[in-house]
Amino acid sequence: MQSTLTNRIIRLPGFLHGKLRVAALRMAGAHVGSRCWIRDVDVPCDPWDLWIDDRVSLDNRVVLCLNGESTGQPKIVIHAGTYINRYTVIDAVVRVQIGHDCLIGPHCYIGDHDRDVQPGVPLTQSRLRGEPIIVGDNVWIGAGVVITKGVKIGDGAILGAGAVVTKDVDPGAKVAGVPARRIGENN
Repeated sequence: MQSTLTNRIIRLPGFLHGKLRVAALRMAGAHVGSRCWIRDVDVPCDPWDLWIDDRVSLDNRVVLCLNGESTGQPKIVIHAGTYINRYTVIDAVVRVQIGHDCLIGPHCYIGDHDRDVQPGVPLTQSRLRGEPIIVGDNVWIGAGVVITKGVKIGDGAILGAGAVVTKDVDPGAKVAGVPARRIGENN
């Protein structure tokens, strides 16, 4: 009994911080569904371009970057039942959509854009080029995975730890490596 009570008291500040974070995001214009568990999440700009569905869990130090002009449509959409582990960055200029019941490991980077590099133009002045990233339902993204612009991940796919995904992944496929390639099927 004492141990259970102690654990609850220790976890209370994190619980309250999460509730306050949800309220702050909602007040700033983000859509945050019910029963979400949001820890120490950073949304540095444009929270009104964020859509978080019901029962989404975002662990410590997740960063949701929403850049570029607002189009009236959300740039980051995270569907119900998804869990995003700590130190993951989702960086959207066009759109990053994550399906239902996905698991995303720690230290991942999902970015829907890169730079339009041109001779004689400093990188800091180069334009961003973006293409949407769509992650299907029930996808498992291992630790340290990088997903680049324009990639579509099919339902039930598994992306092995450390993979760099530069091309579409078929539903139910297992991929790994740099660049990621198919290594099997999710049975």
